[in-house]
Amino acid sequence: MRVRPLIPALPVVLLTALALGCRQPAIPPPSLTDGDGTSVGTPELLGPGLWMVPGGGGNSAVFETAAGVVVVDPKFASSWHDLAAAIRTLTPKPVTHAVVTHFHDDHASAALVLPPEVEIVAHEFTLREMRAWGYLRADGDGPPVKTRGHTGFLTLFSGADGITLLSPGPAHTGGDSFVVFHRARVIHAGDVFPDTVPPIVNIEGGGDGGHFAATLRTIATSVKDVDRVITGHGRVMPFAELTRYADFMTLLVDYVGREMRMGRDKAQVFRALQVPPAYAGYRLERLFDTLDEIDRSLRPRWQRVF
Repeated sequence: MRVRPLIPALPVVLLTALALGCRQPAIPPPSLTDGDGTSVGTPELLGPGLWMVPGGGGNSAVFETAAGVVVVDPKFASSWHDLAAAIRTLTPKPVTHAVVTHFHDDHASAALVLPPEVEIVAHEFTLREMRAWGYLRADGDGPPVKTRGHTGFLTLFSGADGITLLSPGPAHTGGDSFVVFHRARVIHAGDVFPDTVPPIVNIEGGGDGGHFAATLRTIATSVKDVDRVITGHGRVMPFAELTRYADFMTLLVDYVGREMRMGRDKAQVFRALQVPPAYAGYRLERLFDTLDEIDRSLRPRWQRVF
């Protein structure tokens, strides 16, 4: 996952804002050889016409409709060739849509190499970030990239082919979409639920650790008739695990908000957190980082660089 680096000093922030009037730097195009060292895996059938394809980036969903194929999170640009080959083993239909849960390169940069007829669907914030990173740059003589944005809710297709995109608020980034496949009773959560691990809160990419738990809770309580969830990078899990993950994030957000006070040593506060046995199976290697991201999210913007 490529994220913008944290700007280290407040004077630099002020000078940059005054000089440029905006936060977007010139972004060099990503290399098509970039990847995470994993290979595109074997498709896993989840329901009628729905598969999950792991590896080569984030978990992709492949959904067959009457008119073609919808791919959710088409991975790194360097993985698209192998993902497309995997799709051809499932159906001869062409890819018509690529839905992107968020703008990070392991989920979105394949937009660079998708066929020009594929429509890219995402939250408006995500589309803006994809343009800033160069993922929606059309080839010199090629046609413009087709996109469709939403600001919180969007339905694609109807009847048995119906898909719903939901974005209740910022969490991992400022434009995360959950994707519901009604026919298969499955939801794709992207990296708002990456696996049973503390998540990354990409504050510089619009993420909000203070709102993270609320976003998960909204999905857990409002989405009906769903049995399983595709995580951003882990295994497919029962939908009840998303509710448990919302409880986990509520624990972290409440702890940071309660325990952190101006002037307190955050390392001491973070080390004192005792994770309950209910989360004994969670891998907590980045717990300190997530707590720090929550803490910075809860602070006024001018304090987040410290």
